[in-house]
Amino acid sequence: IIRHASSGDFQSQMIPPTFSGWCVQLLLREQEVGTVRLSPCDLYITDDTVLQPDVMLIKPDNPNCELEDDGYWHGAPDLVVEVLSPGTASLDRGRKFQLYAQHGVLEYWLADPQAQFIEVFTPQNSQFIQQGLYEINATFTSGVLGADVIVQKCFA
Repeated sequence: IIRHASSGDFQSQMIPPTFSGWCVQLLLREQEVGTVRLSPCDLYITDDTVLQPDVMLIKPDNPNCELEDDGYWHGAPDLVVEVLSPGTASLDRGRKFQLYAQHGVLEYWLADPQAQFIEVFTPQNSQFIQQGLYEINATFTSGVLGADVIVQKCFA
């Protein structure tokens, strides 16, 4: 099994406070949007490759990602959010980016709490293309959430 992220220490498991407000709001809407999981939560993107997204959303009609009998999620979530930090940015932009694209994640967000922007990617031919880079005062539409996302509220 290839592990691209470990549980690490407690501090590395926490969603930065600047992004946690958005996560709470998403969790409160969980019945509307699907199952939301926050790190640490192992995701078997393939049978032998385990990732730990910071945030993942699995919609009820997603046949490609299931909670299996072993207690782990297997497959491609609908939405993955990685919160960038100096220690994880190269992995989030590199190998994880490639794996999520290849295996069918429908929306991939890279959220930078320092620079306060969200970069959104959507798939095209098993590769991600950038939908946009949205700074603090921007709003963008998430196809997966079926709603507009106000970037400032993500970092509040």
